[in-house]
Amino acid sequence: ILQTLELAPNQTLWDVGAGSGSVSIDAFKERSVHTVMFEKNDERRDILERNLSSHFVLSAKVHRGDALENISKEPNGADRIFVGGGGANLAKSLPALKEKLLADGILVAAYVSMEHLTLAIDSLRNAGIEYEIKSISLTTYKEPLKISEPERQMFLLKVRK
Repeated sequence: ILQTLELAPNQTLWDVGAGSGSVSIDAFKERSVHTVMFEKNDERRDILERNLSSHFVLSAKVHRGDALENISKEPNGADRIFVGGGGANLAKSLPALKEKLLADGILVAAYVSMEHLTLAIDSLRNAGIEYEIKSISLTTYKEPLKISEPERQMFLLKVRK
């Protein structure tokens, strides 16, 4: 995901549907970016805040509640936006999120649900926005046979401004 985002130091990354914060934490530690996270689920947000503290990501900003409502509270746009959750509403809102990107910005959305991927593609096509899709196989290494077994696929949808 970080590679697909093409992150550079001091960029601003919005992590929409941040969950546990793994993408933002890795981006902060590996690429020295400024992170702004949006998570509406109280339980996930509690985990997110504990993870930020334990990984010493103290400068991160966390928005509570609906991401689309909170995005309007951000005074500036983002260099990069990662959408890791949020379901159908966020899938349909990718054109609006693209508008929040600064010049040369990149938006990456991850989907394991074909339903949400289809909604995202339809919303981009209807808005006349070009996109790329990468497919990633998520596998598990199983004992005792010592072979990998595919579990599911993740699709990364990428949009450039």
